[in-house]
Amino acid sequence: MRDQHDHHDRATSPVVAHGTLEGQDVAPYTFGDVEIVTDYTAILAYQDFDAKRWNAEYPLGTPVVVTYRFPDGDDLPPPSELHFGAREPRPFTRSEREAFHKAADAFGAVAGITLVEIDGPAMIEAFDVGTLDFGFSGYSGYPYATREDFGSANLVMAEQGQWVEGSSAYLTLLHELGHALGLSHPHEGVKVLTNWLDGLDHTVMTYNNFAPSLPTRPQHLDVEALRHIYGPPQDTEDWTFAYDRRTETLGIAGGAGDDVILTRGFGGKAGGRGGNDGLVGSVTNDTLSGGPGNDTLYGVAGWDRLQGDEGDDRLVGSDGWDTLFGGPGNDTLDGSGGWDHLWGDDGNDRIFGANGGATVFGGAGNDTISGYDWGAVFRGEDGRDLLLGDDGRDDLDGGAGDDTLLGGSNFDTLQGGDGNDNLNGGPGVDSIRGGADDDTLDAGLLTASESDEGNDDDWADVEQGEVLIGDAGDDLILGRHYPDILVGGPGDDTVRGDLGNDLLRGKAGIDALLGEAGDDTLEGGEDADRLKGGAGSDVLHGEAGDDTLEGGTGGDALTGGAGSDDLRGGGGRDWLDGGAAEDTLIGGDGRDTLLGGAGDDILSGGAGPDTLAGGQGNDRLIGGEGVDMFVFVGGHDSLADWTDGEIVRLDMSALGLSELHLGRIARGATRAEDGAITFQVSDDSSLTLLAPPARLVDLADDLVLL
Repeated sequence: MRDQHDHHDRATSPVVAHGTLEGQDVAPYTFGDVEIVTDYTAILAYQDFDAKRWNAEYPLGTPVVVTYRFPDGDDLPPPSELHFGAREPRPFTRSEREAFHKAADAFGAVAGITLVEIDGPAMIEAFDVGTLDFGFSGYSGYPYATREDFGSANLVMAEQGQWVEGSSAYLTLLHELGHALGLSHPHEGVKVLTNWLDGLDHTVMTYNNFAPSLPTRPQHLDVEALRHIYGPPQDTEDWTFAYDRRTETLGIAGGAGDDVILTRGFGGKAGGRGGNDGLVGSVTNDTLSGGPGNDTLYGVAGWDRLQGDEGDDRLVGSDGWDTLFGGPGNDTLDGSGGWDHLWGDDGNDRIFGANGGATVFGGAGNDTISGYDWGAVFRGEDGRDLLLGDDGRDDLDGGAGDDTLLGGSNFDTLQGGDGNDNLNGGPGVDSIRGGADDDTLDAGLLTASESDEGNDDDWADVEQGEVLIGDAGDDLILGRHYPDILVGGPGDDTVRGDLGNDLLRGKAGIDALLGEAGDDTLEGGEDADRLKGGAGSDVLHGEAGDDTLEGGTGGDALTGGAGSDDLRGGGGRDWLDGGAAEDTLIGGDGRDTLLGGAGDDILSGGAGPDTLAGGQGNDRLIGGEGVDMFVFVGGHDSLADWTDGEIVRLDMSALGLSELHLGRIARGATRAEDGAITFQVSDDSSLTLLAPPARLVDLADDLVLL
């Protein structure tokens, strides 16, 4: 607790203490360049230091609960901690306490100040001393309150006799209590009251105490100043207070109206009951409950528990580890700093924080959750939620409903849950899972500095990039710069790798897999999928179903798997394997290898010297441009499409015919009038050559049996 700058005052009496008689100029000091005013601003202590009001760092006009106690025994401070030669500290007598209660009620009746007596450390500590130096009759410290700290104000009385209303002792009590609430002398400070107003008719804070009778309550300038600081008085008739000495906490229950409860003491519990309430905690650990109505709760400092209850509430934590419950209604929860636990509950809530981390549950309703630099766990739960990560490692789960999740700039984990979700990892390497229904998964855009031309080397050593899993539903999954793992899951998914060496898996459903740039691996899954490698040397596996595979540019490897597949190599040196069932293989440009596998397949080499092997089944092999190699292993195959003068190589080694020259067989064969010639290689295999009749005449010179 901070020590206060204590203020002292001389004894007051019905006679003049400073200056001259009423009606004459009163100027006990030279004020120099200070501003001379004619209003209450002359007695506002906070003007030279804002902490000199109990609601400091909150808007002027905010009501406040001020605690006080009458220390006794060991709770009294030793003389060494007092000022102005104070000796013999002792507790107030019973009658002095009653006088203090009357003075406190007088201040509470004119401004938003609720003074509450407690049996523990308080904001105002009031006690007697035997004597003070220089004939002082008392002194008091000013308030000291910041968002993180506060200090008690010692109110010390050295008056003898009865403190009855109208006595000089009672006036001293009013004067010192004014200091303890934030009022200063009118003749000192950055503003000074003009002499003709500096008297007891206008303020109890004056040193010019001539008057026919002494005031028994704050005067009009005091009232105006206190209302400027704390607002008008509140109706606290149905408020209840309970102090727990063991935990040194004050429990406050407001009324059914619109209450403002600002506690700057040692921690406590405050409840609004009904109405649109404002509750402000202390610098320690508070429990605030708004009750029904649209409430505003501030935790200030410490580890606070804030509960909005019913209504559209605003809850603001602090730098401590706070727990915030919004309750039913459209609430705003601000965890501020620290590691917080926040629950929005029912309603469309807005939940966010700042420095620190959090565990956040949105609850039912369409919620927006964001913030926290150190990483956070966000759970949207029911409703159409928006979850926004930040710089830390975030764990985002949309829950039920059509949610939007953005991971932020670190290594994030995103899960959409049920509903049609939109998930974007943002910059950084993320793990993203769509969940049920039709989702869009995006590995995230790079920042401007990361995506500039020439920065590709920054990612060259990244072995593992994003992991995106669509799960059930028809999902759109987008990789980005890293070597990503992209998995569609059940449903008809569209998966795009973009940059990097990506792994794309369609799983169940009719999927479209697009590798795009980089050396990608694409696995179709169980149904009729479409796979396109794009740029780079790609590996495509159609797996089950009737798949369409396109390698794109680069040297690609395509495997159709089970089902009747369509494989197209594209540019580059490609390797195509149709697998089982009736497949169509087209090599495209470059030196390609086409393997039909089982089933009646169609193989077309395209441009370049290709190798075509139909495999088992009755296959049709079309060489295309270039010197092609045809591999015959059985079945009833047909060969076609070679140009004049082109050497056609035929590998029949699998049938034990490697030493035969096909020209000998060709001269003895009968040519069909339609330009086809068939060789019966065995009882269950034959080879038919398809060409114009004129071309077949020169067949023996152009075919080479290997």
